Amino acid sequence: MFVFIRCVMKMCLTQVTATDADSYGRNSDIVYNIIGIYDNQGRNADGVFVIDPPKTGLIRTNVIVDYEVIPAYKLIIEAKDDGIEGSMSSSCTVRIIIIDENDNPPKFPNTSPVEVSESK
Repeated sequence: MFVFIRCVMKMCLTQVTATDADSYGRNSDIVYNIIGIYDNQGRNADGVFVIDPPKTGLIRTNVIVDYEVIPAYKLIIEAKDDGIEGSMSSSCTVRIIIIDENDNPPKFPNTSPVEVSESK
């Protein structure tokens, strides 16, 4: 999954889906939840993405993402049923790679004046 750098908050990125062999009722009702978000260094990045609404599996941005800040994320998604005699769940991993845009101009480093002797 690829996301452009200037995506807006609450932008829908993708949708996860799971199936439940239970045919109907609460035993087959599935709710999705993000149980972990990590940056490309493995650091916790909670709050960057959300699943909204939870029954849809729609993964949305919760902040504006920027390649120069964090170029990739790993999300751990849980699908959980509403079982009458205890719920059951499974999980999957979603990797999101931010695509860099040309959003920064070239800059010259700070330089010192150069002194040059005149030629004779």
